[in-house]
Amino acid sequence: MNGSVLSVRDLRVNFQTNGSKVSALNGVDLDLAQGESLALAGESGSGKSVLAFAVLRLLDDVADVEGKILFEGEDVYQMAHGRLLDIRGKGICLVPQSPGTAFDPLRKVGVQISDFIRKVEQIDAADARSRSITEMDRLGLRPVKDTYENYPHRMSGGMLERSLIACATATSSRLVIADEPTKGLDRRTKDIALSALLSTAENGALMMITHDLTSAKRCERTAIMYCGELVEIGPSESVIEDSVHPYTKGLIRSMPERGMTPIPRRVRSDPGGGCRFYSRCNEASEKCLFHPDLRMMRGREVRCWNVDA
Repeated sequence: MNGSVLSVRDLRVNFQTNGSKVSALNGVDLDLAQGESLALAGESGSGKSVLAFAVLRLLDDVADVEGKILFEGEDVYQMAHGRLLDIRGKGICLVPQSPGTAFDPLRKVGVQISDFIRKVEQIDAADARSRSITEMDRLGLRPVKDTYENYPHRMSGGMLERSLIACATATSSRLVIADEPTKGLDRRTKDIALSALLSTAENGALMMITHDLTSAKRCERTAIMYCGELVEIGPSESVIEDSVHPYTKGLIRSMPERGMTPIPRRVRSDPGGGCRFYSRCNEASEKCLFHPDLRMMRGREVRCWNVDA
C-alpha cells in the first residue's frame, strides 16, 4: 500500500429534527490507503451510510457537516461544484444500498450500466457495451446477453445488486464505496460479488459498509461503528476473531452462527458526555462517565477505558 486515497478528520454530521439536533457522526477520523480494503460494520443507525454520503458531499442541503474530508489530498468540501461532479463516479463510485430504486424502471439494465461506464470512462458506446457485458458475465449475470436486455422489474434483487456492482467494478474509479453489497445474495453469488469488489482495491481502494461480519473478514481492515463513533478498528481477522471492545464482542455474539444473542437494551437517543455504549455495557465502570478517545492496544485502535493495553 502507498499513498492516501481518503483521509477523514474530526467529521461531525448533525441533523435538525423537530427543533432539536441529532448527532449522526461525532468526530470520526479515518484513513484509507491506496490498495486497501476496509469494512465498516455496526448496527443500523450507527452512522455508516451517513459517513459514505458525507464523503460524497451528498448531505449539504439536509445536515450540518463539520470537519475535513480529503480525497487524494483534495478537500471535498472546498471543491467547486463542477469539480465535485467530476469526482463523483470517476473518482469515487457509490454502490447504493437499495438496488430496486437505483435503476430507471423504463430503461434496460444493461443499457444503464453501459451509459454509466461510457460517461465515467469517456469511451464510445460500443466499447462501453463490450465492457458492461464482460463485467456482467464476471458477476454471474447469465445468460449475459439476455440479462443485458432485461428491464429492472424482470430481475431479482440479487441480480440488480450485482448489476450495481458491475457499474463500479467496470470503471477505473479510485475509491469504491459499497453499501450493503452482499445483502440478498446466496453464498455463491456473494463470493463472486466480493471477489469483484475486492479487485477494485488493486489500483484504488474499497470501503464496504456491511452487517455481514463474515464478508467483512474478506477486507484487509474492519472498523466498528457505534452511535456515530468508531469504537474499534484494525486488521479484520483480529477485530472479528479476537474482539476487544465490549460492543464488538456483542456484535459477534449476535451473529446466528455465534448464538444470536442480542445486545441488551436500546441505543440511548441522548448518550450524554461519557462513553456512548455505557448504558448497554456489562463491563462499564465509573470511568465510563467520561468520554474515551481511540487508543492503540493489542494491535488495533479501541475506544474503551476498561481494556488493558
